[in-house]
Amino acid sequence: MERHPSLSFEDGNVAILAGKSYFLVHRGFLSRQSEYLAQQTKDIHAFPTMTLEGRPVLHLPDSPDDISLLLHSMYDGL
Repeated sequence: MERHPSLSFEDGNVAILAGKSYFLVHRGFLSRQSEYLAQQTKDIHAFPTMTLEGRPVLHLPDSPDDISLLLHSMYDGL
């Protein structure tokens, strides 16, 4: 697995895994921006099934490119 270089934050508290790439991001920020991601990350810290760099993992079926576009739009705006 490969850490995404520009969408991985040292203070991120959740990892999103898409394909063979992962992103270290902020659960609270994701939850505020997306009801779907809020639901997906609701209990992720209490019951992690997998961790990357010590963070619980949210595995998404989307391509790394799609997740990158989504996260760039969330963090940087359109």
